[in-house]
Formats: sequence, C-alpha cells, structure tokens
Amino acid sequence: MEKEHWQFLLLTGIMLGLMLCFSLGARPKTRLYRWSGRIFWSAIFLQIAEAAGVMGMNGVNMLVICALGCPGAAALGVINLL
Repeated sequence: MEKEHWQFLLLTGIMLGLMLCFSLGARPKTRLYRWSGRIFWSAIFLQIAEAAGVMGMNGVNMLVICALGCPGAAALGVINLL
C-alpha cells in the first residue's frame, strides 16, 4: 500500500476512536451522544458509497447527511448522478 492509504486508515482509526470516546463519555440520550452516532453512521455510509462509486467522502457530504439523514443522502446521490 502507498503512503496515502496508510494515512487514510490512520485518519479513519482516529476518527472512530474519538467518536468512541465521545459516545462512551456522554450519557445516553444527550445531544452529544446522538450527534456522535449520526457522525459515525454517516461516515460508514459515505465510505460504502465511495467504494461503490456513487459519491465521495468530504466535509460537505458528511454535514448534509448528518443534518438531514436519509433524505440528504438520497439528494446527494441524485446530485452526484447528474
């Protein structure tokens, strides 16, 4: 693997580790707990979508999916297919 692959894996591991710390450190049913869950699932969705070639992972896509959920993901998918 190239250097960029290792950097991506390291960044993904750091991001998942930070989200794990936030979710374990926060009480369930708080805003921080819910947002860390949204960030986690949007990151997983974007990684799968990037592997499928539908859309890439970047800050704007992550923000739209975190804020809007499934309708935001569907809208981004349609925009990227146009």
